Amino acid sequence: MYVVGGDLWLRAWTASARKNVLWADTARRGVAIFGATTPAGARLNEMARFFARLSANMVGGPGRAAVSDILTVLAALVHAGEPLTVAQLSTALGWHPDRVTSALHGAERHPEVGDPVTVRAVESGTYSITAGGHRLTTAQREALGGHRQRRSAAPIDEGRPDEVHRCQPVGDSVPAAEAPAGS
Repeated sequence: MYVVGGDLWLRAWTASARKNVLWADTARRGVAIFGATTPAGARLNEMARFFARLSANMVGGPGRAAVSDILTVLAALVHAGEPLTVAQLSTALGWHPDRVTSALHGAERHPEVGDPVTVRAVESGTYSITAGGHRLTTAQREALGGHRQRRSAAPIDEGRPDEVHRCQPVGDSVPAAEAPAGS
């Protein structure tokens, strides 16, 4: 007689979810090697997103509080318009640095949460916000790159054409109903 343990299905499901995380991490390393704008890098990026989403769905994904923190950090980076350190984000948001770090790592592990933008470590402990490379084709990024170069005073990092430079916050202008008469 052969007996199957009562938790076999759960253990198999959990092992599968872990393997999907490994596939996603491996594909992300490939993107770093080949570059997100190359055909191989674009396919690996798509593969990484697929396996990350599959794994997140299998284990329930990040919790509501984690998603809220990820989106808040992304919004802070957009509003700042320049790369920020964990300490700068922590001060601006009034959060403990561990909470900021957790949100940044969550954004890196779950890029689908902030889609179509994501975070990028530009140097040790400093992060910027970038457009996700999967939404636009290489031709579309190249066509838009010319517009960005004409508008931006910052040098463009040709190795990362999807990086957002000098973001201008939206919504800081006075609504028409509140504007002074005659303006």
